[in-house]
Amino acid sequence: MPHPPFHECLNAQLRRSMRAVGKAYDAALRPAGIKSTQFTLLAVFAYHPELSVSRLASIMGMDRTTLTRNLQPLLREGWLEIRGNDDGRVRVVRMTTAGSRKLAEAAPLWESVQAKTAELLGPDGREQLAQRLARLETG
Repeated sequence: MPHPPFHECLNAQLRRSMRAVGKAYDAALRPAGIKSTQFTLLAVFAYHPELSVSRLASIMGMDRTTLTRNLQPLLREGWLEIRGNDDGRVRVVRMTTAGSRKLAEAAPLWESVQAKTAELLGPDGREQLAQRLARLETG
């Protein structure tokens, strides 16, 4: 049975698109010295002052190992900190004052690239894309 052409593969198309979008966001955030993945992690803490590592992994849609690896640069920069909870069994992540400052510095850059991306998607495009991607996530 012949295989479909590579350009018809939805997985490949999504990955190419994600790389292009990721590069645009990374380029926009570069003046603030932060990557888009790091910005996203910090932004979560604007809504959740502290989170267990497990809950943060769930919110981010990552396994704990990948999340822990992605947290390392933010911990090194002092933008986040991890501590044990009262009984020491649960590790809790929270944003530091330095992290809040970094998020505030990067937010206008993110807003600009977010607006450009939404413009490229056209009227109602952002909402339609978000709905379709959510459907893919939940199966």
